[in-house]
Amino acid sequence: MHRQTYDDVVSLYWQIAREFGDGYLPFALIGGLNWSAEHRHRLYTHDRRAWIKAGPTDDDTSHLRSIVTTHDRLLSAGVRAEIDPANPSQAREAIQKAITEVTLLADLLALRFDAPVQWHPARYLGGFPVANPSELENRDVIPASRFPEAMTNTGITDDHVERQFLPLFSVVSALGDSAFGLVVRTAISWHAQGFTIQAGLSRYLAYWASVELLGAFLFDRLPRNITGRKTKPERRRAITELLERPVTEDYDCFDLVDDLIELKQPTVRTKVLVLSHWTGDRESLERALFAKVDGYSLYKIRNDIAHGNVGAHHHDFLEVVRRRLDEMKSISRSIIINVLRHSAEISSLLESVPGERGGR
Repeated sequence: MHRQTYDDVVSLYWQIAREFGDGYLPFALIGGLNWSAEHRHRLYTHDRRAWIKAGPTDDDTSHLRSIVTTHDRLLSAGVRAEIDPANPSQAREAIQKAITEVTLLADLLALRFDAPVQWHPARYLGGFPVANPSELENRDVIPASRFPEAMTNTGITDDHVERQFLPLFSVVSALGDSAFGLVVRTAISWHAQGFTIQAGLSRYLAYWASVELLGAFLFDRLPRNITGRKTKPERRRAITELLERPVTEDYDCFDLVDDLIELKQPTVRTKVLVLSHWTGDRESLERALFAKVDGYSLYKIRNDIAHGNVGAHHHDFLEVVRRRLDEMKSISRSIIINVLRHSAEISSLLESVPGERGGR
C-alpha cells in the first residue's frame, strides 16, 4: 500500500515543476460549490498572487468521474510559486508556501460560502512543454488525492471474509440493542469514519474517539475489582486523607490537586487503561497512548486537535499527525477487535453488576 504524505505532495510538485511555465502552482478544489460562471477564465487577486477558475461543466467532467462524484464540483486554482527545479531546497520552501496559501484559499471559500471545500494537488491537462505559458490559462486541471486511503488497495480472499469478517459481524449482531452492543457499534462507526473523513485532524480524532468511548463505558460499568473504581464513600475517605496529608517537597500542592481531581473524576488515562484487561498488559497500552515521542504522545495530539490549538496551516503539527495516524488507527482497530473477541466475557461481567447500566 502506498500512503501519500505531505512530503509526497511536495515531491510531486517538484518533479513536475517544469510544467508550471506561468509561475503558478495548480490545485484542484473539490466540494459543494456550484459556480455558475459567465465565462470560464481565471479571476486573479489584486496582486496576482493567486487565481481561481470555475470548473468544467458536467459533460466536460465525464473523464473525471472516478475522482469527482456526482455531488461534488471541481474548481481550479493557482498560487504563485517561483520554483527552481534544480534547487531542491528552494523548491521545497516555495511549494510549502504555496500549499499554505491554497489551504487558506480553500478554508476561506468554505467559510464565506458555507460549503465543504478541499484542495487537492493537480496537474494541467494537455501536453508539455507549452510554446507559450499563456496557453495554460485555458486548460483544466486533473486532481490527485492528497489523502492516504485514496491511494490504498487492500487485497482480501474468501478465507478472510469467511473466517475473519463474517464471525465478527455475527458477534456484533448478537449483542443486539443492549447498551454494550450500541457502544460497540458506535466505536466501530467512529473507526470507520477515520477512513472516510478527508481532513487528517478529524480522522485522528475519529480513531481516538473509538478508544475513549469504549474505555469510558467499560470503566463506569464493569465490576470494581477489574476497574479499580472506588465507591463514593471510599472516595470521600480518600479525599479526607489527602487533605490531611502534609505538603512536602516530594509531594507538593500540584500533586495534591492532581490526586484530588482523579478521585473526583477519573481521567481519560484511568478509563482507557481498563481496556488493557483484554488487549495485553497495562504498561504496554499506557506507553502506546501516553508516552511522548519527539514531544508528542498520542493523547497530547488528541488534546491539541480537540482543544482547537492547531489547524490545517500548522504543517509541522500535520506532519506529526500524519506520521502517527497509522499508529492511532492500529491501536483503535486492535482494541475494538479484542473487545469483540471477548464480548461474551464482557457481557457476562456487565450483567453480574447489580443495577448495571449496560444491560438491556
